[in-house]
Amino acid sequence: MNIYRHYLPSLLSVLALTTTSIQAAEPSRLVFLEQASVAAAGTVAVDLGYDADVGAGVNTGIRIGLAGGEFQINRSDWDSVLPSSTDYTTTIGFKKSINTDLALYGEFGMIDREQNDIETDDATSIAFGAAYSINPGPGFFVSLNAELVALDDPGLEDETFIKLGVGALYDLNLTQTGKVYLLGELITDDSSDTDTTLLLGARWAVNDRVTIDFSVIENSGDAQETTAVPGSITVNLVF
Repeated sequence: MNIYRHYLPSLLSVLALTTTSIQAAEPSRLVFLEQASVAAAGTVAVDLGYDADVGAGVNTGIRIGLAGGEFQINRSDWDSVLPSSTDYTTTIGFKKSINTDLALYGEFGMIDREQNDIETDDATSIAFGAAYSINPGPGFFVSLNAELVALDDPGLEDETFIKLGVGALYDLNLTQTGKVYLLGELITDDSSDTDTTLLLGARWAVNDRVTIDFSVIENSGDAQETTAVPGSITVNLVF
């Protein structure tokens, strides 16, 4: 497709960069947003997710530390706004750490749709982005994301849009219980088909190999609004 031929050279240029990577002991992501860190070389990080509305199988993924970066496979399942319809999104990507503050990444996405267990029109996307992370104060971590997304959907007009996000972690300094953070994300874009997403929750880094993320509020406009304790849980395991 034309959009892939146009952006593929840029993706290859990003992945060819050779720099010192910043490797993460905790997850190299927030919840939906990326951080500037990457998985440690030779490690495999697995996400297992649960959502109060959808059930098990949401936000599952794997990250493998290699080549000064990380290879990613992510899977999300959700109920569509259409009756008896379910959407499944799979993304495959690579993130490269440029320095302590900056990482570049690219990903290819596939959206599979089913209605009454029958496959309907599928869609694909390609995205290129940057994650910039800073530590503005003791125990306070902020990550900024910017993405260019190209969507090819037979059911909609092809669309290219910009996605922006800001996320933060604040360490509560509960030293006897691992590390416990307050967590928040705000994501917006100029697409005509999506709404601004707000997520508030917490992260418990039990140790270097087990981290649990909890969300209390997930609001994506009229299409999806979850307020629960917890609204979703994602367990990250490092091997």
